[in-house]
Amino acid sequence: MTLFQKFPKSKTKTGKLKKFSHRAIALEILKHKNAIQMGTVLIIDPASISLGYCIIQDGKEMDAGELVARGPVSQRLNSLHDQLEEVLKHYHPIDVLLIELVRTGTGSRELGWGAGNSIGPANTPVTIEIPFAMWKNVQDENYTKSDVNDARYIYKLAELICSEGDGDE
Repeated sequence: MTLFQKFPKSKTKTGKLKKFSHRAIALEILKHKNAIQMGTVLIIDPASISLGYCIIQDGKEMDAGELVARGPVSQRLNSLHDQLEEVLKHYHPIDVLLIELVRTGTGSRELGWGAGNSIGPANTPVTIEIPFAMWKNVQDENYTKSDVNDARYIYKLAELICSEGDGDE
């Protein structure tokens, strides 16, 4: 069974794929396969205190790191935004942004703000949100928890989906 086949077809009442179903996300990744494999991709594991990022160009990791900010939430968000802009000065244009999907609920409001705050500096035409439930499937024995590694494994998932073809298997 391929990785793509593990993503069930989750449809709305009208028969359309649900926006955040794993299969719909995999199809969105495949739609941008060339840009993901041969362009500049920014991958972000967002937060309001720290932010993991990875930059891939032509399939090679060019930069990765963790940006950290302290203080009240507005200061942290401004600091993370400015730090990310500084990192991205060397990598524009960004062809695709892969970002962990953040579900905002009780206690995670600031996490949602951090995710939204991360999208602006990328200034990219393509943003694909990937839920943890999807990219955790590619974790292996080499995985150790960190914001940077989370970003790397988000890309690893996209890479695997792209390598498996058109998804009709």
